Amino acid sequence: MCVTFLYTRAPGVTNTPWKLIILNSRDEVLARKTSGAAWENGILAGRDEEAPDRGTWFGVNRSGKAGILLSITEPKAAKNPQAPSRGAIVTDYLHSPVGLDAFTANLVTASTQYNGFQFVGIEPSKDSFRVRSIAHKYVSVVEPLEWEYGIHGFGNSPPSMPYKKVTHGVDLFEKAVRAARNEKELVEGLFSVATDTTSCAPDHQLELQTGLDGAHCEFLTSLFVKEHLGYGTRSHSIYLVSDSNEAVFIEKRLTSEGSNIDGVWETTEFRFNLS
Repeated sequence: MCVTFLYTRAPGVTNTPWKLIILNSRDEVLARKTSGAAWENGILAGRDEEAPDRGTWFGVNRSGKAGILLSITEPKAAKNPQAPSRGAIVTDYLHSPVGLDAFTANLVTASTQYNGFQFVGIEPSKDSFRVRSIAHKYVSVVEPLEWEYGIHGFGNSPPSMPYKKVTHGVDLFEKAVRAARNEKELVEGLFSVATDTTSCAPDHQLELQTGLDGAHCEFLTSLFVKEHLGYGTRSHSIYLVSDSNEAVFIEKRLTSEGSNIDGVWETTEFRFNLS
């Protein structure tokens, strides 16, 4: 039940020093082997160490590209166990010599081989950033969507039918962005959004996609998913890009076994300039 919220500043706007703000939270089986964010082959990302291709859910590179992969929730019986790993989509994008338009067009063609996913791609453009996404299940047409400058939220359903917690999170994210007077306040505000435990039940879209009744999927309706049967929120990532192309990537991840409520969380920070 991962979520991503992002802000892209329109060219000419001067009311904030950040032209790109991204908040990503990853929910997963807590025991799944995962490495923390690190630079590897030109990509800064955490890695899924149990996938053969060691893909990622969120990564960036020094040229300004960023890629996010969210699964589209499906009943277990609907998934193809032989489908390729979706995490490689992000690393493929960040390594690709082609731009966002060509990459997403090619991904539409290739999408049928995967289990359900939503890809969000970001690239520099006109003193800001462009955003395109592809949702691959529960849509009548699989096609790239171009997003206007501003604030948007993405989760494990198509944007046209968001989970309630994504809508709730967009409101919290917007308030955090507007209230921040400096980087410290912004980071604190974004982590507050990521750890919000407000229940957004009942969520009929979530029930539809999981095939479960409300009582069995209610624990998934909050932004921060408390550990339940070994599953829950296990990392948060913040990515900021300033006017001068100074980038900050902050990851907070669960490093202990068991509960994510009273477990050990480790924070790592990277600062670099986009080229």
